[in-house]
Amino acid sequence: MRASGISRPVCCAATLAGIALVLAPAAAPGGSADRKPPSAPTIAGPQETKARTPVFRLAARDNRTPAARLRFLCAFDTQQARVCSRRPSRRLPVGDHRLTAVAVDAAGNRSRPARFLFVVLPPDAEGQVVALDEATGAVKWRMRPPMTIGLLQAGYGRVLVEGGYTCGLTKGRIMALDAASGAVAWRHEAFPGACGVGGWLGDENGVVFTRDGTAVTGLDAASGKPVWRKAGPSGGIGAYTNDADGLAIDIEGGRLVARDRHDGAPRWTAAAATSSDDLVVGPTVDGTNAYVLVWGDALEVDAFALADGHLAWKHSLADDADQIDGFSFPEGDGSGLAIAVSSGDNGYALLGLDPATGQLLWKSATDDYRAAPLVAAGTLYSWAGAADGPGRLVALDARSGAVRWQVPEDEESDPLVVDAGLVIATGVGRLEAVDAATGAARWHAPFGGGPFSAASARGGVLYAFQIGHVID
Repeated sequence: MRASGISRPVCCAATLAGIALVLAPAAAPGGSADRKPPSAPTIAGPQETKARTPVFRLAARDNRTPAARLRFLCAFDTQQARVCSRRPSRRLPVGDHRLTAVAVDAAGNRSRPARFLFVVLPPDAEGQVVALDEATGAVKWRMRPPMTIGLLQAGYGRVLVEGGYTCGLTKGRIMALDAASGAVAWRHEAFPGACGVGGWLGDENGVVFTRDGTAVTGLDAASGKPVWRKAGPSGGIGAYTNDADGLAIDIEGGRLVARDRHDGAPRWTAAAATSSDDLVVGPTVDGTNAYVLVWGDALEVDAFALADGHLAWKHSLADDADQIDGFSFPEGDGSGLAIAVSSGDNGYALLGLDPATGQLLWKSATDDYRAAPLVAAGTLYSWAGAADGPGRLVALDARSGAVRWQVPEDEESDPLVVDAGLVIATGVGRLEAVDAATGAARWHAPFGGGPFSAASARGGVLYAFQIGHVID
């Protein structure tokens, strides 16, 4: 230990993981000891890598010790810190990881720890985007984007794809693909990817918007270059950005904020949460309202008018289900509004609400639904059945809940999109199309691998994202 008035060199020994680190304090003119720690290390390295033994680079600064004489202590994940080189490396399993590093100067002063999050990916991490003839299911092109799971939307001459490898990191990307070939037109990095949804282009010279946790950013749809950026607190888990009628609808803290999609200027704001403990999920939109779920003491659906943000109605789900331990986003297109709620292990019950008043119109007779509802032109589509067994693809009247048709399915088929009189659904490693009016099969496209997470159609072409190797 140091003592006041001692001028002779004193050695300090610290044993870390069995390695002795002996450091001598540097004395300033007049005998004063160096007590100022180095800067926290900067850590450079891959945030996403398929290398099982990734290599990182450390650097730090100190007021007295030259940078070349600084030493470092490192720890991967939860292991004990130990002396490491400036290029630490360790063989790691597939998954999310953390490197922690501390700089130590010649006097033994330690810096604040620096942390670096990264993911070791499996060889088959990437999903794929496929383009199919909507009428026949024939594949036109396919490409593998740098993401495991994603969402997509067909636009004017391009397909926008957003996603990432894992929700454990704050790194994701949005990409524009040429609709005819799948070639990458542009890509934008560093936002939450598969954990958050960005907005899509609305016209030929439109603006795509996305959230990176601290701000909403508008990107030029043709080039991917930022055109505006507006700071705003994150909405937290379950919050994302949607678009409607030229607006970027975003949850910022506990408030719903509507911004002009072309310049980011706020049009209106509305309080969605009543306390700091409330979880606000959404929004989803139709032509009239933006809908959010507020989960506090109870679960409720709130509807805000797109025109000016006033609260159109709210509906508590406490009286509609005995106990709610899971739910889907509210889904509607103006003809009806539906939500799936779970109160046990069997599956989900479907609830139909009046989009104009929030009144409960109907509740499904069974609670074995396992796909989020998809509403189009007055019809609700979903899949129901046993968890690992056969079931049925179902079409219900969105206003009454009456069954319009149902067809047996050997395995789960989640409806993704309705277009050109077809319902496009996905199971594990396949896409299928059925007639939206009758449920009759039109085509079946096997791909192998995992299910599809999203689909969008435009101009007779169906675009879909197939999930890659998901890290547990």
